Amino acid sequence: MSDFDYDDNDQSNGPKALRELVEKLQKQVKDHEKALEAERAEKATLSAQVKKSSLAGLLKAAGVPEKFAARADKDGADATEDGVKAWIEENKDFYNFGAAPAPVVVADPDGAPNVSAELEQALRASQSLDASGVTPSEVQVTDRIKSIPLNISEAELLKQFEDLGVGIA
Repeated sequence: MSDFDYDDNDQSNGPKALRELVEKLQKQVKDHEKALEAERAEKATLSAQVKKSSLAGLLKAAGVPEKFAARADKDGADATEDGVKAWIEENKDFYNFGAAPAPVVVADPDGAPNVSAELEQALRASQSLDASGVTPSEVQVTDRIKSIPLNISEAELLKQFEDLGVGIA
């Protein structure tokens, strides 16, 4: 017997046990890498959401509709007050940020409307047609029918009705 008490059959410290331990540790490393990658993806998603929210708030504070936050994010605008102001200045000619400018109203010095008599008559006729429920196309067909001469044969009359798209059964 020797001074060392060990069993030759004990393989717990042998090469096989070391290989198993290495495989187990490699699996743990892979699992941790996957978890780390998932955390990084979640962080990126949350960071993007926070940036869009910050951009939306900063745009709203600057008087620009929040719907432009996605555009500002795609354009790489910084989510800071200065970054948003720079982005607005850079893109003010490209995007319609604000309300349309008020139309310039031109009136005669005496306060009368600056509209021609023909335009006024046409607008009144259009309003009366709208109020009566008659469409302009029906009026045109009616006017065309009235313009057909009365001294033509029945065949010619039916032909002209057919040309107008009026079906006679």
